Amino acid sequence: MPKRARPEVSEAEGTEARSPRREGQRAERGGSVHEALADRSTAPANRPVSRRALLRGAVAAATVAAVPTPAAAQGAAEPDYGDWFEDVSNYDGTVDETGRERVTIAVGAEGNEGAFAFEPAAVRVDPGTTVVWEWSGEGGAHNVAADDGSFESETTDEAGFTFERTLDEEGVVKYACVPHEAMGMKGALVVGEAQAGGPATLDLEDALAVGGGLGLVGALLAMFALGAHCGVRRSTGRSNR
Repeated sequence: MPKRARPEVSEAEGTEARSPRREGQRAERGGSVHEALADRSTAPANRPVSRRALLRGAVAAATVAAVPTPAAAQGAAEPDYGDWFEDVSNYDGTVDETGRERVTIAVGAEGNEGAFAFEPAAVRVDPGTTVVWEWSGEGGAHNVAADDGSFESETTDEAGFTFERTLDEEGVVKYACVPHEAMGMKGALVVGEAQAGGPATLDLEDALAVGGGLGLVGALLAMFALGAHCGVRRSTGRSNR
């Protein structure tokens, strides 16, 4: 039986016959590559935080940590009364009575080896606060006289007797009981944010607060250095591949 002759296909026809399939595969592969590149270009870059941004954060955090708290600022604002309270046995710092409309101070309280004290000896008040001195009736006859001569009460030993003043101007007013001043019966009023003079002191709590802020700076700078070192290592590793 004679063999059937196979139809001859020219090279050009074969190329045309295969081209659509190959072109489709190439187009599909090309589309996948382009999509991958597009995804990579639109994806957020996983870049490390810049050293400048990290340093700014460290400085800001240190500033916040080093700022004294309101309580610390109040302690640093303790007035310097000079030697006014040098011989006053019951003086133990300035009592904060700000925020109150009326403040009472005892006259003839225990102190200075008898009933020869004002209690509390030193008080801070807001401008416009009414200060009331009330006699205990102990220690003999007392009075209240401002050191600058701005006010003076009568001298009496009557228990329950009161003398009051409303202080509107900021400042420091020192006063004493004239009959017993030599025994240490003295007091002071601090009105508003006024200072009696002298530099502000930094107590232990303030020092710890500032020290903590500086310690935080050191920790953040160490993190900054470590991050920069790791960034250099990663960059070097990529270049060697």
